[in-house]
Amino acid sequence: MIKRVDHIGIAVRNIEEVLNFYRQCLGLELAHTEVEPDHRVVVAFLPAGESEVELLEPIDPDSAVGRFLQKRGEGIHHICFEVKDLRQALARLKEQGVSLIDEEPRLGTGGKRIAFLHPQGTHGVLIELYERVPGEKKPPLVDLDALRERLLVESQVAQAGLRGFLTALQRGGRRPVGKTSPAGDGPESSTKLSEVSTSTAEPVAKGAPARKKAGRSRGKRAAGAVARQKVGLSPKTRSKKSKR
Repeated sequence: MIKRVDHIGIAVRNIEEVLNFYRQCLGLELAHTEVEPDHRVVVAFLPAGESEVELLEPIDPDSAVGRFLQKRGEGIHHICFEVKDLRQALARLKEQGVSLIDEEPRLGTGGKRIAFLHPQGTHGVLIELYERVPGEKKPPLVDLDALRERLLVESQVAQAGLRGFLTALQRGGRRPVGKTSPAGDGPESSTKLSEVSTSTAEPVAKGAPARKKAGRSRGKRAAGAVARQKVGLSPKTRSKKSKR
């Protein structure tokens, strides 16, 4: 089932400071860098034979990796194994009673197919399984400061969007029915609601049945989100079919 160790993830406070050790003392070189918006971390990869060392630097102390550092300090966060067939591997582990964080493969950074096993079933080790996707490419080597800035901006935009969405939900039920805009073009929409995509705002316009359906969908995702927070992974804030 296991082909090789793909990488070992190490949580660090500052990538540049840690790079000095890996470069000068171990002779490893930085190969590529990327960001993981869902986990709010900047990532640097240093090849070591057929595997890699993955350095994880959080930009948010309240992120999963940030909380990991506060609780445990710098050190190994997870180990990733490459498998030939991820779906088959998960089915086999489930049959053996292993606790899974992801019961189905999901897409990680760069479109990689990944899944995590819960430390409760792996004797305290957070394990990631990874299946190589045809045509998969390594990310480029990008300046770390540029990646940090990009991640900060993306986080701020996401937070602003969430605030706008919640405001729209709160105001949705209080908007007068049939009220027209000054131009007389049709129903008036609030400023905040216009910031939300039509696909997101549609359940609000349809009323209570759509909101109940959305609530049930959110409930199904809640258990997975709680499990991720407990083992140092960010909760999935939206559904993806994507940390490796």
